[in-house]
Amino acid sequence: MLVQRGEGQGSGFVYDGEGHVVTNAHVVGSASSVNVQLSRDDWRAGRVLGRDVPTDLAVVAVERM
Repeated sequence: MLVQRGEGQGSGFVYDGEGHVVTNAHVVGSASSVNVQLSRDDWRAGRVLGRDVPTDLAVVAVERM
C-alpha cells in the first residue's frame, strides 16, 4: 500500500476492518488528507486522524474500504 501527499510518499498497512491505515508521521506531515493506493489502479481518499511525531506514526482513515 502506498500513501501519498503531494510529492512525498511512503508505505502503510491496513490494521483493522474499519479501513484504518498505519503509516509514518513524516509521510503525512501536517496534511489533513492524503491519497492511498491500494492496488495498481485503486486510489482512495484518506483522512489523517492523528500523528505522533516522537514515534513517527500516523493513522489514516481510508474511504470505502
